[in-house]
Amino acid sequence: MNFGIIGAGPAGIFSALMIKEQNPDNSVTLFDGNQKIGRKLFATGNGRCNITNMKAGPESYYSVKPEDLSPVFNQLGPESIRSYLYELGIPTVQTEDGWVYPQSFSAANVVQILTDTLLHAGAEIHSGARVNRITMSGSKFVLGIDGAGNTKPFDRLILTSGSRAFPQLGANTSILSELFQFGHRDLPFVPALAPINAKGDIFKALQGTRVDADVTVLKGKTELGSSFGNVIFNDYGLNGPGVMNVSHHISDKDAKDYMIRLNFIPGNLKRELDDFFYRHINRDYPYRSIYLSVLPGKLVEFFFKIWKLDWETSCRRIDSRTFRIHLKRLENGLIPVEGNRGFNFAQAAAGGIPLAEVDLQTMQSRKQKGLYFAGEVLDVLGPCGGYNLTWAIATGMVAGQSAAS
Repeated sequence: MNFGIIGAGPAGIFSALMIKEQNPDNSVTLFDGNQKIGRKLFATGNGRCNITNMKAGPESYYSVKPEDLSPVFNQLGPESIRSYLYELGIPTVQTEDGWVYPQSFSAANVVQILTDTLLHAGAEIHSGARVNRITMSGSKFVLGIDGAGNTKPFDRLILTSGSRAFPQLGANTSILSELFQFGHRDLPFVPALAPINAKGDIFKALQGTRVDADVTVLKGKTELGSSFGNVIFNDYGLNGPGVMNVSHHISDKDAKDYMIRLNFIPGNLKRELDDFFYRHINRDYPYRSIYLSVLPGKLVEFFFKIWKLDWETSCRRIDSRTFRIHLKRLENGLIPVEGNRGFNFAQAAAGGIPLAEVDLQTMQSRKQKGLYFAGEVLDVLGPCGGYNLTWAIATGMVAGQSAAS
């Protein structure tokens, strides 16, 4: 059988590998508009390739129109992905928080091994070939290529063309308009895992500061989403996984209506500060050192200015009521935002092909027999930390296995 794959990112690559494993005689052709396959994979984990996460599961993901993702993860979870990577000659290591990297800590190495494996298996790779048209010849799919005419007919077609995130890495979703003929209607893509634009004196004072915090997006008084993670203060606003994981909730159309709430003392930190303070209440111990025990110095200095306290203030001068007010301020840092930084800075996107239009047991279209989907083209978004690569690899493998079986 002949199989065509549009998009040679991780989802497309692993689809092709599965098809060849099912039957080495299967003909597999991958098309990608970039000159090299796996280009976005090169950038993952800042080049270190955060390839999966041991905590990834159906509940880890966001969809504009959610569906139960269990049919995918019941077949291929993080453990299965790591086992298969090892079979390919890509051993992995795991951090304490579940992030998984190749032993080489090199995305370039991973892409090279995957490319070599594809070629050794006999897959055809057409890089620099952007598909602009899909037509039917009976039950077979024929693809039109920019400047190169039409392809041979394919018995099965797997679409792994990705989202609009990172257009500078070749992201292009124009092929999705070709799916209208089959009855598919994609949900508009929204930038996700992106830094957030904001203004205020806090950014000048805290530029370069990193702190772990609870992050909540508010529209008016409504909470739209929350996350915990590292937050980085920059001249334009906020960066880091803590804010990137909620950036898709902020629409540019009415960005001025949104606020970010930062809790700088999440988890046990509030209790620890409470303990430290009451050890020293009514003593000449420096009040600043209570906060310096758990928070960055720049952040403590900033709040001392807000509280109108001298840097040399002692605990003796602070009563319990004032201390409680200070803790409350640290729990409720409200920052007006102006939107996220858009697709050029987004690592992923929300939106895409609605999950209700896909059989998640096989990844086959419910609209057109022989058409399959995998990866970021689907309406699924994971947080930072290897979750989106997990989704791409898992759905790619399910699509390849199903299409070839």
